[in-house]
Amino acid sequence: MGIGKIRGGGKMRCGYYNQKQSFTVHMKKFIHIYYFLVLFVGVLSAQVTDIDGNVYGTIQIGDQLWMAENLKVTHYRDESEIPNITNDGDWIALSSGAYADYDNNPTNSETYGRLYNWYTVDDDRGVCPEGYHIPSDEEYTILSDYLGGNDEVGGKMKECT
Repeated sequence: MGIGKIRGGGKMRCGYYNQKQSFTVHMKKFIHIYYFLVLFVGVLSAQVTDIDGNVYGTIQIGDQLWMAENLKVTHYRDESEIPNITNDGDWIALSSGAYADYDNNPTNSETYGRLYNWYTVDDDRGVCPEGYHIPSDEEYTILSDYLGGNDEVGGKMKECT
């Protein structure tokens, strides 16, 4: 079973954000959101659909299966809504799940996906499509090692257009 498939459910630490950062700074840092990658290596596989009906391609890289684009869901898997926060002060003060659109422009979500705070990612209701989960640090290390290690992986992880 590859990354994305439920197996012991890892928690990813690199998606954590500093509550004291401004909303805009936070969003800019998360343009390449932590757990969904667009890669130019691998084999395109089947598609997966989230609770909102968004369809994502998947990609097989080594023994791991990844979503091939960034998440853009606005509901948890139990269909409860994830609040959309557009104000810096509100974002900083949050202690519950929320999402934002890059530059507060919803059309950017088609290209970049949505930006989620840690509370959303860590919520038991699940933000990923059924059968998928947030990759653990270990799973990211496996991906990085497969792509040549830290010195090579950045150059190999690019958007294909």
